[in-house]
Amino acid sequence: MPELSIPKKRSNYYYCKVTKNKRPISLSFFKLSLIQICPLSNNQGYALIFKMPTSEYNHQVIHELEKDITEEIVAKNSKWFKNDLTRETIEQLFKSSISQQEFTVYYSNLRPPNTSITNFEQWHYDKKFSMPIQMLCKISCDGLFIYPKKFQLRWMITTMDEYDEENHINDISIDTSEKIEIEDFWKQQYDEIAEKIIATEKKHLDILEKCKQYKQQLQKHLENIQQTDSLKEWNESIESFKKLLLSWNENTFC
Repeated sequence: MPELSIPKKRSNYYYCKVTKNKRPISLSFFKLSLIQICPLSNNQGYALIFKMPTSEYNHQVIHELEKDITEEIVAKNSKWFKNDLTRETIEQLFKSSISQQEFTVYYSNLRPPNTSITNFEQWHYDKKFSMPIQMLCKISCDGLFIYPKKFQLRWMITTMDEYDEENHINDISIDTSEKIEIEDFWKQQYDEIAEKIIATEKKHLDILEKCKQYKQQLQKHLENIQQTDSLKEWNESIESFKKLLLSWNENTFC
């Protein structure tokens, strides 16, 4: 669970520091599509909009973090802000950083990221008609910002460069714990799919076995028809065989 500091009053909002295990929360992206750059007012920096598919590991991490933060606000709201907002209202006031796979991150001119891009304004001018651009980046949670009509987590870009197909791996560091969490996530994805594959395999093996048994029954009935000398038994065998044949269709054992 993330830790939230006691809200501190700023000019027109409250601010909470957000950590996990007493450490800042950071996430690494080895290849992420930058689709739009929006300059902020008063030369503060830029809002960078990335496309992040739901299959991306960090998409789930951010979703879970936002869910946990909302739970913390629900639990501590009355103590911190002396109001009686319901869970439903608090959930409605929360604004996610991700909207329809578009993830917003901030580039601060006061705290620029570690990057080989020496002049970001010029780079933005040169690249604005070349979007999307694959980027290598690292982000950090800047905290929880609570306004009168909304509250949201803010993510800041701390490392950023264009993705290099050959040399990108060495351009960004990743904590061992984060690496293990990512590997565990993909192991979980594998386990879920593997379980479905095994179930499907078993189902089809069962179908194959039932088909084999059905074929054997047909063969036995046909042999009875061919081997009987009694006209009555021969006719009864054909009637029985006919019913068995009519009982078959492609969905019989599915």
